Amino acid sequence: DDAYRELLSGDPERIVRTYNALDLSWIGEWPPIEVRALAMDLDGDKKLERVLIIDNLWNTAVVVLRQEGDEWWRVGVMLCGAPRGNCPKTFVELRQTVWYGTNDLIFHTGGSIGPGLSENRLQIYRVFAGRLYPVLDVIENAADWSGQESSKFHFRDPESSANPATVVAHRTKEFRGRRTSACIPYVWNVQKFAFLPVPATRQLCAPPN
Repeated sequence: DDAYRELLSGDPERIVRTYNALDLSWIGEWPPIEVRALAMDLDGDKKLERVLIIDNLWNTAVVVLRQEGDEWWRVGVMLCGAPRGNCPKTFVELRQTVWYGTNDLIFHTGGSIGPGLSENRLQIYRVFAGRLYPVLDVIENAADWSGQESSKFHFRDPESSANPATVVAHRTKEFRGRRTSACIPYVWNVQKFAFLPVPATRQLCAPPN
């Protein structure tokens, strides 16, 4: 909360000091052009974690902080190190993907790799025992000289006890003039602490209402 106020102060010294306190010295000394601070449950305990989203024109940083006693600890950080407009339009979103009431972080990463080449990925991270864990990493969009592919994702309601926590990818590929489509469900696996692909079924791949 103090970091949020310091970043909005407009004072270059206070801003740089806050970058350093958050271990963000590598994003430079440019003042932020947008700062968002979110307080929400990320790990199922009674205390609300903090998510700081900082955009300073050349970098977008997402910092996750957790309180233990009177101290705040940095759980993790994600960076899109590209000039404004070159990061995915939505770099980060928060959604309840596994447990009702507990939020996870969804990152949309990647971008242009070179002339005619691009790849964007959808990555889901969960907080557990004070650490940030990747639980799903799949291609969202990709293109090269031979074709392209894209996926639309459907997140099944974790509040429903009738269905397991599931992320369904409806994927379309165009390869040398041929177009194909497929449904790929990813179901939450408690033992592996990850979303794992499972065979497609009519129930899992049914379009959302």
